[in-house]
Amino acid sequence: MKLATRLAILCGTALLAIIMANALNTLQTNRIGALYEQRQQAREAQVTALDVARDLQALLATYSQTLFQEDPAERAELSGEVDEWDRMIDEDLRAAARDTADPNTRNQYQQALTAWESFQRSYRSDMQNVRTAQDAAAAISQVDGDVALLENQLSQIDEETSRRVAEVNRAAGDSIRTSRAFLWTFVSGIVLVLGILMFFSSRNIHRTVTESALQNEKARRAKEIQAELMTDVQSVDDITAACGIILSGSAKAVGAKHAALYLQQPDEPGRYALTASYAFHRRKGLPNSYGLGDGLVGQCALEGVRIEVTDVPGDYVEITSGLGKSRPASLLLVPIKFESEVVGVIELAAHRLFSDDDTDLLDSIALGAGVALSAIESAQKTRELLTVSQAQTEELQTQEEELRAANEQLTQREDMLSAQNAELEETTEELRTQKEELRASSERLEAQAHSLEEKNEELQHLSASLEAKAEELAVSSRYKSEFLANMSHELRTPLNSILILAGLLTESDEPLNAKQHEFAETIQQSGKDLLNLIDEVLDLAKVESGSLYVDNEPITIAELVTFLERTFRPIAGDKGIEFLVSVDDSAPGQITSDYTRVKQIAKNLVANAIKFTDTGSVSVKFSGCVDTDGSPGDGYLSMAVVDTGIGIDEKDHHLIFESFQQAGRGSAKQYGGTGLGLAISRELARHLGGDIALRSALGEGSTFTCYLPVDSPAEPDAAAPAPARPAPARPAPARPAPAQQTADVDAPGDTADRFGPVDTSDVAWPQGDKPVLLIVEDDPTFARMLSGLAAEAGFDSVITASGRMALALAKQHQPAAITLDIGLPDMAGWVVLDVLKHDLATRHIPVNVVSGTEDDGRGMRMGAIRTVNKPAEISDLRSMFSSIADFLKPGPRHVLVAEDDANQRQVVKHMIESDDIAITCVGTGAQVLDELSGGTSYDCLVLDLGLPDIDGIDLIERIKDQLKEKRLPVIVHTGRELTAAETERLENLAAAIVLKNARSPERLLDETALFLHRVADDMPNSAREILANPRRVDESLEGNTVLLVDDDVRNVFSLGSALKRYGITVLPARNGQAGLDALGEHPEVGLVLMDIMMPVMDGYEAMRRIRAEPRWRHLPIVALTAKAMKGDRQKCLEAGASDYVTKPVDMDQLTSVLRVWLAGAPRGQRKPPET
Repeated sequence: MKLATRLAILCGTALLAIIMANALNTLQTNRIGALYEQRQQAREAQVTALDVARDLQALLATYSQTLFQEDPAERAELSGEVDEWDRMIDEDLRAAARDTADPNTRNQYQQALTAWESFQRSYRSDMQNVRTAQDAAAAISQVDGDVALLENQLSQIDEETSRRVAEVNRAAGDSIRTSRAFLWTFVSGIVLVLGILMFFSSRNIHRTVTESALQNEKARRAKEIQAELMTDVQSVDDITAACGIILSGSAKAVGAKHAALYLQQPDEPGRYALTASYAFHRRKGLPNSYGLGDGLVGQCALEGVRIEVTDVPGDYVEITSGLGKSRPASLLLVPIKFESEVVGVIELAAHRLFSDDDTDLLDSIALGAGVALSAIESAQKTRELLTVSQAQTEELQTQEEELRAANEQLTQREDMLSAQNAELEETTEELRTQKEELRASSERLEAQAHSLEEKNEELQHLSASLEAKAEELAVSSRYKSEFLANMSHELRTPLNSILILAGLLTESDEPLNAKQHEFAETIQQSGKDLLNLIDEVLDLAKVESGSLYVDNEPITIAELVTFLERTFRPIAGDKGIEFLVSVDDSAPGQITSDYTRVKQIAKNLVANAIKFTDTGSVSVKFSGCVDTDGSPGDGYLSMAVVDTGIGIDEKDHHLIFESFQQAGRGSAKQYGGTGLGLAISRELARHLGGDIALRSALGEGSTFTCYLPVDSPAEPDAAAPAPARPAPARPAPARPAPAQQTADVDAPGDTADRFGPVDTSDVAWPQGDKPVLLIVEDDPTFARMLSGLAAEAGFDSVITASGRMALALAKQHQPAAITLDIGLPDMAGWVVLDVLKHDLATRHIPVNVVSGTEDDGRGMRMGAIRTVNKPAEISDLRSMFSSIADFLKPGPRHVLVAEDDANQRQVVKHMIESDDIAITCVGTGAQVLDELSGGTSYDCLVLDLGLPDIDGIDLIERIKDQLKEKRLPVIVHTGRELTAAETERLENLAAAIVLKNARSPERLLDETALFLHRVADDMPNSAREILANPRRVDESLEGNTVLLVDDDVRNVFSLGSALKRYGITVLPARNGQAGLDALGEHPEVGLVLMDIMMPVMDGYEAMRRIRAEPRWRHLPIVALTAKAMKGDRQKCLEAGASDYVTKPVDMDQLTSVLRVWLAGAPRGQRKPPET
């Protein structure tokens, strides 16, 4: 019988047995299912009886309360509850009496329904007749008697259904046991029959499978050997090395003890030379190369087929080793072919005869070797040709340069000769016409020539004197500009003290009268005005001294139009004048220049026009011109600002662009201003390669035209190239999602105030119905990806790479959420987060931190809802946007309060309760864990450490394990003294720690509002006043010690006074050396405020010495400088500063920086944050 027939019989028998077993099993399963359906019906009847009994007890209890209740309102409410219980019992009994499948149980329910209807009539009649307490007692006694029958009926139903369930369980168990016994017997018989059939069939199957497996193993081994050889060959680019690898692998694969490979010579086709060998012992008299038909090698190459020699003569070839030598049993020569051409021959010798498997393996190896060797040879030729080509290209380039230079020299010489010939012809003509005159007046001309020589000498002396004077004036002007640019320190240092002390006066704990408060505000505002004036003077000085750097980038005219429309149309409307912006067809689509400086020029010109125009209009027209003379063309952009204002007298035109000058003596008094705007604008335009022209007459308005080159000119020689910025100032990414906007300001470098005003007028904030996401990210590619994912999640987005712009946009537009990168070019992302969470206008906005460092919980402690680490997976980012969408859904925030003291629970609940907050109070750790594992998703946990069943710190760790990836802010609210070890553990586990004291209600309100992201305007007035109190103690700063190193007593006094208001201990030091001594004496110092320009030892040297000490390597140092020149910030950071603050010091900025460095990380881990 054939194998296939046996397998068919075996499979058919097994299939028939399975079908029979399945049929019997189906019958038994159906019976068991019917029994279980009966049990389910009995269970449902029993549950209904228990529900009715429970509801009956609730009705009786409520009925009793109703009879004894004298207050009509309360009695009416209780009567409503009695009616509700009555309705539920009546519905359950009627449904059971109607729908119960078992007849006996249905009959019992019908009897119970009859008893219920009797009891229902009785208690309702009694309720209406009760008037006194005695009547109520009698009615209750009567009801207790009436209800006994109904309770007895329900008890009988419970007993009957329990008995029915037990009977069904027993019947089902018997059926299951019978089914199992049958199945085991049937399966055993089938297994026995199948085993006998399989025994007889398995022998043939085993024999066939074994032979097939042997053949497959041989084929697999051959392919594996071939693949390994080809992989090794592909890893080298030298043909000799490749031949060695092929020969060695072939010999080892077939067990050959001697082998040689002969390769066709590229320069001598038809000749094969020894290229590689394996265990080869060279013999005298034998050649190293063979032609076609020479010897066995040549014959194998000629015929292109294998040659095998089995009867090898004794002296033909020897296989040698260190111990001896022997004669091989067989030789095998295999041709290596590529595209039908023999490119090589492999010769092998072995102590045994080569098998068919060996020859097949060698054929396949030779086939692959032909392809590989040809590829290596082609690559070698390509490299050689490339080298020759490169050498020839370089030589041609050299010759081309030499020819170009020679041609230029010949051209110049030809031009010179042509000019000289023309001059000679003219001179000859003149000499010919004047020959007679010269002859007659030679004496007079000689006298005149002598006189002219004397005058020429005088003119040369005068010219040299004028050039010297001009040089002196240029040097003097440059020194003046450099002096002004470097005066920043001396001007800003006293101004810093003025502004800080004025701010302290306005926020003083001691009340000021109205006049004193007005004086303090006037001092502060005047100081700010003086600071703006200083900045304008420094801008002009930097332009004149050549230290202003240009950052060129593409600027579209549409951007400039949008900027002007948004900035000045409201201002012109308020003044009652018309404002027009137009673009001529000749205007270029874009120019390449410094966007910030171009905006500054446009802003100055238009603002100046609006200021001096009381009626009429101001218009701006963009067009193209060939040069700064205004003639039509496309080399320059012309921006003409035309007004109908007072105009400028022609005699005053030369004064308009001078520093601190205005047209007419009354202009400054009537219209205000310093006279610097136009001077700065013209110098900026010239610095950008353009100019500004004026056309005006008194009483007829003015036209200021700014000409800027379309293509940016080369940088002036006087200024070094600007250093590359960490991120483009104004990225223009592709817009992957609708309503995505890009908004940035220039990286502030070293001069900008990081917390100063920011111009957001050119940001097109989305106006649709979708929530807007503010993406703060300096990597344009990653920002575009975030914007695309935000669009998928249903958000519009605005992108900015600047922390300053992010703060301004968040406060102005209130985005639905923010994603915040930590490594921003202008300020640390942690500082941005701190400012957002300490400003009542923005603290409610949910912030998602995107950080390149490991998440240590810092983001959550500072108020972020989530931290995503770079590099981020797409799934993590999608999860982040999904969680933002869930967070923004309307509904109350859920707070869990865990406090063992009932009074304290009520106090905490009263402090934070609101219409938009749902508070759940528990008293044990077990209840906390149960609540968190339930269906409610809590947004915050307020936890007392002294719970009766679980230690508070252990409970937090268990919560972290239970919630896994989900983040839950835990606010520890405790009155017990914490040890240092407990404090360290809690700082790594909890979001905040609030110790129970006089200020703990304020702290608790502050922390819960922060982590619940509550809108301050929606909170009660009392809570809003607590959060808005500027003198509220910041515990993240309180108790810290700061070393203030500054040689100016005024700064030490003003800054020290301001910092002491936050509970900070300030240690003063007059110079860098004194600061080092103070650090050695006071190890409790947590941060150093370091001035830069000091005697004895400046701030740079002091910071370098501090960083040289291992114990101070991670001590935060904040540099304070008033100079604010280009490169100062980088110079401070290279010297060892952790952060950088310019004078005059903004206290909000300084406190944010201090909070980041003093409280941003757990104690003992205050490493420099990512910037």
